[in-house]
Amino acid sequence: MKAIVQRVHSSSVIIDDTIHASIHRGMNVLIGYCQGDDTGKNEWLIDKLLGLRIFPDEYGKMNLSLNDISGELLIIPNFTLCAQNDKGLRPSFVHAEDPIKAKVLFEHFNSRLLKIQ
Repeated sequence: MKAIVQRVHSSSVIIDDTIHASIHRGMNVLIGYCQGDDTGKNEWLIDKLLGLRIFPDEYGKMNLSLNDISGELLIIPNFTLCAQNDKGLRPSFVHAEDPIKAKVLFEHFNSRLLKIQ
């Protein structure tokens, strides 16, 4: 599993000029499942995201978590995070999880987040 986490004031996913999801202050997270990933990695990432202290407190020090600010998460699946780019100019995606398995893991991730809220 690989993830890119970005603090945002707002974020949205627009497909064909239609907003499919949007959030206010929180985290924009691209998540890619690699071969061998399982639901245990989902649990680890959820705990990490909710506790990651990347938001400024009243003194400007990054000391607050998503929970502390009642922030939102926008989770976006992205298999290209598991690409291998070390040889040649064409990335290889052989280490990305099978799309069906990745979808199951992604749905599990989102369902676990909904249960926590």
